[in-house]
Amino acid sequence: MEKRLAEELLQFGINTKTKKQLIFTYVNADGAINQPLHADYSNNIMKRLEKKYKLKHVTIHGLRHTHTSLLLEGGASIKETQDRLGYKNAETTFNTYSHVSEKAQRNALEKFIAYTGL
Repeated sequence: MEKRLAEELLQFGINTKTKKQLIFTYVNADGAINQPLHADYSNNIMKRLEKKYKLKHVTIHGLRHTHTSLLLEGGASIKETQDRLGYKNAETTFNTYSHVSEKAQRNALEKFIAYTGL
């Protein structure tokens, strides 16, 4: 994350350097910052956007899965992806997304073959 943005967020009590930092937060009526949102809040926003723009239904978890798949297909390693998702070990990431990493490996091999002309 850009240093300036991280510093600005820290002024609001959001420490982007800690793995325990929540992604979806709000300031409550008492002024307490960085409060966790109820899962229904994000899901309701998604439903409104889907209705407004006539989009196919996708859950917040579905967005996470899509993001992860795109990371792996884009060339991120299992370790990089594990760190980004916050899994305790790379094995969990690999077991959950092995189908994606296999596709990424095939794509990498195809790129290598195209580049070398083999």
